Amino acid sequence: MKTSRMILISLLVTLTLSAWVTWPLAREFHQGMPASHRPEAGGARHMIPGDHLQFWFQLWMFADTVAGKTPLFCHPYEFNQGDDQARCRRGTYYFPLGALYAVGHAIGGRAVGWNGMLLFCAWVSYLMTWLLVRRYGVSAVTAAVAALPALLLPYFWSCCLGGSPTGPGMMWVPVIF
Repeated sequence: MKTSRMILISLLVTLTLSAWVTWPLAREFHQGMPASHRPEAGGARHMIPGDHLQFWFQLWMFADTVAGKTPLFCHPYEFNQGDDQARCRRGTYYFPLGALYAVGHAIGGRAVGWNGMLLFCAWVSYLMTWLLVRRYGVSAVTAAVAALPALLLPYFWSCCLGGSPTGPGMMWVPVIF
């Protein structure tokens, strides 16, 4: 099977399974961000405290820096007591996750940036696991099925939806291998 076909099939599988696993996130993709891997009673809630806001803040700071609104490595909004230079320190902004978020943020705002980053990481996890398994000489179909656990692992989704950087960071495991 051609790599371009594998890329397209993996994207379609990822979109389908991600929509199924995270429903109703697909419906709220452009306006809502997940705060937990569990559905909450009463529907959408606003500004739920948790890890997702801390992670989102770091990603947003990178997008703000890319947009030219905040100097590089400065956090003027974080416990600012009037001395902006005291808030400047080197950091990674969770790069390249911050760059993925910045692209989505520029296209469609905060929710699209966040949800797009999660979806991209799910897709890369599945595609790279598929390609990794394929290297061991199995058929493309067998490799595609064998890679499904990378996309369906509860740990992956609970971390992604709960706001832990380890969820999206799991895409690096098959990429590195």
